[in-house]
Amino acid sequence: MGINSRSKGNRNERLAASIISNWAKRKFERTPSSGGLQWKASFSKGDIVCTDDRHYFPFCVEVKAHKEINFSHLLIPNIKNVKIFEFWEQCQRDAKNATKIPMLIARYDGLPKGFFFTILPLDFWFEIKHLYPNVKYIYFQDFNIPSFAILSSFHFFKAPYKEIRKIAKTKLKKERKCQQRKKK
Repeated sequence: MGINSRSKGNRNERLAASIISNWAKRKFERTPSSGGLQWKASFSKGDIVCTDDRHYFPFCVEVKAHKEINFSHLLIPNIKNVKIFEFWEQCQRDAKNATKIPMLIARYDGLPKGFFFTILPLDFWFEIKHLYPNVKYIYFQDFNIPSFAILSSFHFFKAPYKEIRKIAKTKLKKERKCQQRKKK
């Protein structure tokens, strides 16, 4: 990764942190070392963290700014090295380690300033979609790759944060209970 791509990544992480800060009415910043630093506390996973350690933010946010993200590759069978799959895998892995919901915020060159694609697990999207009347989205469902929904950040971050957070916390609580039952 060159200096320009690193500074582009840092710039987009700062922009994403600002968008999330405005949405949640809390201060969010880039994780030190761009998410590469993994403290013992689960709040440090991902690229963006809330600076108020008393506030539970139920998402593990991964930010990707790439020259090209080709969503048409989602439909081509057996294609290798699809960036969106690589990004989603990383986001899911980090979220699982943090026991949070994955949120991938991605953009490619040439998009309007401040525009990102917001990518969420498909099952979570179906739980919150009622908060987004008339919003266009696409979803990807495959048996080999965890399913996800893709929508505009301009739309996603207009829904009320408190409601989204409440639904996310309830979902995570149910998942934890289910995992505890499996362990018994």
